[in-house]
Amino acid sequence: MRLKQLLLCGMMWMCCVPLGAQTSKEEMFSTIEKTGGVYWAYPLDFAPQTRAPKGYKPFYVSHYGRHGSRYLIGDRDYKWLVDLFEEAHREGALSDLGEDARQRLLKVWEEAEGHGGDPVSYTHLTLPTIYSV
Repeated sequence: MRLKQLLLCGMMWMCCVPLGAQTSKEEMFSTIEKTGGVYWAYPLDFAPQTRAPKGYKPFYVSHYGRHGSRYLIGDRDYKWLVDLFEEAHREGALSDLGEDARQRLLKVWEEAEGHGGDPVSYTHLTLPTIYSV
């Protein structure tokens, strides 16, 4: 009986030890934007590109895309928050940070209105704004 208890405790301990090696929480909080899942558009920060070798001419790929970055499912998912901020603004209930968030939300709403569920478009970006060669 004592041997069974000892083996059981030992196996439980061996299962729990690796949990201390997980860094998920630190990774999430180091870049909180990444916790947005499919609603987080990929960042446009690219590393400097290597110059073309002597005798070669650089070129670019005319399409940059990925699956999964979409607007929220419907306009209602934005509108309720816009309405909430607008009501708080009318009542003077927003702090300076709240007013800043409201302004940024209105910019998002201006871009997102009518696009519920659509893939996010990067067509307004040109290669010179994405890459600095």
